[in-house]
Amino acid sequence: PDDTVLDVGCGLGRLLKWVAPACRKAIGSDISRVMLAKAKRRLAGTPNVEFRQIPLGLRLPVDSASIDFAYFYHVSEHMDREDAYRILCEIRRCLRRNGRALVQFSVIDHPDNQREFVRWA
Repeated sequence: PDDTVLDVGCGLGRLLKWVAPACRKAIGSDISRVMLAKAKRRLAGTPNVEFRQIPLGLRLPVDSASIDFAYFYHVSEHMDREDAYRILCEIRRCLRRNGRALVQFSVIDHPDNQREFVRWA
């Protein structure tokens, strides 16, 4: 309830709808202005939610060490691996010392993808 939560790639805000009531502050971020506008309309009236656009350079629009919990869920399949790696580095930069992240990769179960992920990480 005291956490600041970051949704990386929030899209329409489907997950933010459920997260916002459980935290102090929820930040939805996305590279798409169109998706952010839809999420804003969807969550209008939710006072602890704010939205920020991720720039093309993929530097997350939050201060370093300012996030208690971040999630990157059902987004990686829409990105090149280099961009996904950049986002992971950014999530790490944004997390507080004891912060946590939930990261989902939809195809990580395949052995070839696991080897490639370890090579990049």
